[in-house]
Amino acid sequence: MDTVQIKTQRTPNPNAWKYILSVDVKSVGKVSYTEENECKHIPLAVALLRMANVTQVHFFENVITLTQ
Repeated sequence: MDTVQIKTQRTPNPNAWKYILSVDVKSVGKVSYTEENECKHIPLAVALLRMANVTQVHFFENVITLTQ
């Protein structure tokens, strides 16, 4: 299994952080989730929404943005 590298980056929103991965998390388009029932078919999104204070998960290409 290859190692996934992750870099963090601030966003203009002081309540959000961008995580830039060395692999794509979404190859086409972009999507945001605010509730587990919207993304129950995506285990990573569910796990991230279950983290303390996370209110939104956004996937786009090799980027995950988490909002608190």
